[in-house]
Amino acid sequence: MVRSYRGVKFKHLGRNRSGLDCIGPVFAAMIELGRPLVPFRAYKPQPDPQVLMQALRERAREVELGEHRFPGRLLCLWNPMTFHPQHFVTTLGDGWAFEVTSRGREVKLPELFVGSVWHVLGVDYT
Repeated sequence: MVRSYRGVKFKHLGRNRSGLDCIGPVFAAMIELGRPLVPFRAYKPQPDPQVLMQALRERAREVELGEHRFPGRLLCLWNPMTFHPQHFVTTLGDGWAFEVTSRGREVKLPELFVGSVWHVLGVDYT
């Protein structure tokens, strides 16, 4: 379902097909599927790393880094200059991920600066 957001424009705090931010695709998909989701909109375009990670912990469960190649995982990428969490991509499998920078697009799965891997609560990973 995340692939269906290809071409959607970037919009800070976006959670639908009119605009998405980097964490938006997985949350927009959950909203469209009627899955429970605790809203999180209290962050700036350059979020405070502690606020970001606390909000993520309330909505997802961290799993082992080795799961970064499986589909449906949320990858938290770290800024290579500050080593703080800054960006998210959603894994698609087969070495690909979905990211939103200016528009939603498929990209090669990042191998560098993956800080953590997450299962979003409410998603069945079996």
